[in-house]
Amino acid sequence: MWSEGEIVVRREVRNNGWAWLEVPVRVVQDDDELLATYIPSGARFTFPPGPEPHPWSNRTAWEGHGVLMLQRPGEAYAVWLLWHGAERELRSWYLNLQEPFRRHARGYD
Repeated sequence: MWSEGEIVVRREVRNNGWAWLEVPVRVVQDDDELLATYIPSGARFTFPPGPEPHPWSNRTAWEGHGVLMLQRPGEAYAVWLLWHGAERELRSWYLNLQEPFRRHARGYD
């Protein structure tokens, strides 16, 4: 498990095993019940070479206030929380259907 504040790599991996997006995230919480990570504004995107472009491939970094991603070990979804404006009001949430996260040497998929 990672420590609060540690930077790890979150990879979006296609069904064929190809990681088509990598982004550094900050660990907010990591324990037996929850992995919470945060993509800060300006976090740089890396697009490993592959057969098709990622939908965000025209961007170089995360834009906006950032996003907090909450996911439980073994569950096939993550909840993303997004903010808006100078007051950083909760703007929306997004449910990302995905395979349960898997850890690797530099972070998680």
